[in-house]
Amino acid sequence: MARTDPDVAKRAEFLKQVGLFADCGKAELALVAGKAKEIRVPSGSTIVQQGSAGDAFYVLAEGLAYVHVDGQKVASISAGSFFGEMALIDHQPRSASVTAELPSRLLQFGEKDFPAIRAIPSVSEKVLAAMSKRLRTANQSNQEP
Repeated sequence: MARTDPDVAKRAEFLKQVGLFADCGKAELALVAGKAKEIRVPSGSTIVQQGSAGDAFYVLAEGLAYVHVDGQKVASISAGSFFGEMALIDHQPRSASVTAELPSRLLQFGEKDFPAIRAIPSVSEKVLAAMSKRLRTANQSNQEP
């Protein structure tokens, strides 16, 4: 009988509560959890830097982070939210910086693992929906009154 890594099982249990992965089955959650690397960062840490190459995407497990574009705070990221996927999809430099406002725990997924995660239909649909929402929000804030 195969043994389950307790850390992977714990990450899978957490991921089940994250909207991006809520519709995944047990096997899909185990696949995703097995690809996750848990990292912790202190408050004030830059997690991703605007203009840098995208090499990972992240799910914020605990803490709070802020999104900055050209030095201006434009959004907050709360626990259960994800970021960093755009640079992995279009292979362009990061469009924003993300900084931890509070000490934070993140699940990091490397660029090489992203295609397998994105191949899960429910995940792919939610990534596209989130990107669409972010684009609409950005367009609304850029409109003149």
